[in-house]
Amino acid sequence: MVLGPARAWSRVVVDGAGRLARDLADDLRVAGVGSVTGGVFALDAELRLTDHRPDLAVLVTGAPCRPGVAAPLLARGIPHLPVTVHELEVVVGPLVLPGRSACLRCLALVGGTGACGTAYGSPARPGVSDGDAVVAHPTTAVVDPALHAFARATATMTICAALSEECPPGVTLEVSVPWPRPVQRVWSPHPRCRCGAFDASRYPLGREWTA
Repeated sequence: MVLGPARAWSRVVVDGAGRLARDLADDLRVAGVGSVTGGVFALDAELRLTDHRPDLAVLVTGAPCRPGVAAPLLARGIPHLPVTVHELEVVVGPLVLPGRSACLRCLALVGGTGACGTAYGSPARPGVSDGDAVVAHPTTAVVDPALHAFARATATMTICAALSEECPPGVTLEVSVPWPRPVQRVWSPHPRCRCGAFDASRYPLGREWTA
């Protein structure tokens, strides 16, 4: 499949502050993505423009996104990808296809944790409520350079694959220090979630596995 045309016509918003958000936006432009908007509250501004609908929203954060953060994206049917980075761990994903794959609330209902034990959907994310605002505030802590490079490269590849419909939804890829052992988790929609993605004939009861 030729990836260029899909990227050239795509519109991506990278919402977040800090070096990783800036680097991701730059990498996507170099990769040939047609329109890339980035910065703090970039998605809030984008959603106020009723004649614009991004093909993908990237939420760059310093702690796992609370489910309410992505609520406006689910309501508008906008695919989104969280990218979480802090001192000890990087988590890319899951790619959320509204109504078709596990959302962030599905992950919270399962009660999953990252490689360092941080709960998905944790309320310990400063400056964020479960209201309509889409806010991505990374921590100001210094991230290991190698971990930053991993997050940057993996997120860029994942975003480009998503734009070409070659990225599996509901998958997180994690790596933590000191040993860079990738951990892949596959998440299925949860039957108690209101996102509408659960289909009992296709999915088990909200399970996750580690590769």
